[in-house]
Amino acid sequence: MKRIVGRNKNDKTQRRAQRSLRAAFTAAHPGRRLPDALKWKTLSSNRPGVFFGTVGGIKGYYNRPQRMTLRQHAALVGSGGNVSWVRGGSKPKLLLAFTNETKYRPIIDYSAAVDRAARQNLTQPNLDRHLADV
Repeated sequence: MKRIVGRNKNDKTQRRAQRSLRAAFTAAHPGRRLPDALKWKTLSSNRPGVFFGTVGGIKGYYNRPQRMTLRQHAALVGSGGNVSWVRGGSKPKLLLAFTNETKYRPIIDYSAAVDRAARQNLTQPNLDRHLADV
């Protein structure tokens, strides 16, 4: 689990740094095409990253889907249209799942504790003393 969380943290840090570099480049050079060195696919060497999210109603850590190589993508783009870089049939792979429902037995019976405290503290002498102060 620590390894998966560490990979997610590392991936987020690298993506955040890359995003800030891209934003700085776009602000300095509006309208220019982004160089390959500033693209995530170059930094990541096309390896899938790890992210935390909900996919198909299941919350957890996932491996990102695999991406196509440049040659595979160029072959598809040559046929025309806008084509995603995600490899066909590749889906996020669940690494670690979480659930919001925790089953536990209550340790303290709150209503009984409140009733007990009221019986101990709300006695007639205590009420008389507080009413005299008001």
